[in-house]
Amino acid sequence: MKKWGRIGLLALLAFLMGCTSATKDMNSEEQLTESAYLEKTAKNTEEVANEEIILYYTNPTATSLYKEEKGYDFSEKSSEEIVWTILHDLETAEGLEDKSLKESSLQSIFPSGVLDEIVVRSEEKVKMAEEEGSTCNIVELHMTKLYHEMSLNEMVVLRTGVSRSIFSAGIIDQIEFWAPISKEGGGEKLMDTLSADDKVIINQYSRDFYTDDINVTLYFGNADKTALKAETRTLTLTMTDPLPTAIMKALLAGPVEEGMTSVIPQGTMIEDVFIKDSVCYVDLSAEFQKNHLGGELEETLTIYSIVNSLQDISGIHYVQFLVEGRKLEYYKSYMKIDTFLTGDMTLVE
Repeated sequence: MKKWGRIGLLALLAFLMGCTSATKDMNSEEQLTESAYLEKTAKNTEEVANEEIILYYTNPTATSLYKEEKGYDFSEKSSEEIVWTILHDLETAEGLEDKSLKESSLQSIFPSGVLDEIVVRSEEKVKMAEEEGSTCNIVELHMTKLYHEMSLNEMVVLRTGVSRSIFSAGIIDQIEFWAPISKEGGGEKLMDTLSADDKVIINQYSRDFYTDDINVTLYFGNADKTALKAETRTLTLTMTDPLPTAIMKALLAGPVEEGMTSVIPQGTMIEDVFIKDSVCYVDLSAEFQKNHLGGELEETLTIYSIVNSLQDISGIHYVQFLVEGRKLEYYKSYMKIDTFLTGDMTLVE
């Protein structure tokens, strides 16, 4: 495993600054003095000193996940050393100290030879509303071509174990999984992104450990479409079906309780749903706009049926609508949707 390929001094200094507020314009650069660097480094290491980190392991068939807590003294380590130490123990299974787990033939969540490179970087978040921008600490995990030979189960245990272990240290905000485009190579692409606010699915020790039942609140129109009504629903998710996408699918499918009706136009298809910097971007097909009949109240109920439903998810502060990848100023004629939207419970009866 290459320890810190492609990471430069500037990226490391930015990473060690953590998620600090940026009181300047997003496009300007900030000089980091030596005293500020030392002060921030001391703060970071103090915050994660003597941590109990949960390390995850799997069985030879990758059908279960097992965890073990391991104590670390991080007081003398930099942030990058903390990340490397955790990943090293996950990859080599050296953190597996419980005798009963060792006797169960448990092994690393990383198949042999699949991890190629680790990169740490810092990235400035998008400014939202009146909030100041801030920086986000990101770990890139670059995989070899062996990634494409992994089974679904192996991908699930890798994604789950890595994210839970790294995020438990409290110094990383996002993990990116990169891999070659295909078994033949030809460059690489971003396969998946997880943030610290994402719910990672895991039913530990269960045969179906990569599914989870989650209670959500969905908002549909009432019988005469003059207000919204809440419906509590249990969704069964897999690791390949993120919660925001599952909620959108449930909204498009319509209510199951009587006295409710869908306020989303027929024919609407999901193009993409993703979260970035606490904003949930909902990209829908052209039918979402084209098939709506219009009207101020009708437009409002359609938009907030979605916004209210998504805002129950931890980590989502705003919702931004796109139609086939484009940001529109107005939904039809009344509802302005070119800004970040927050929930409106006054529409719920």
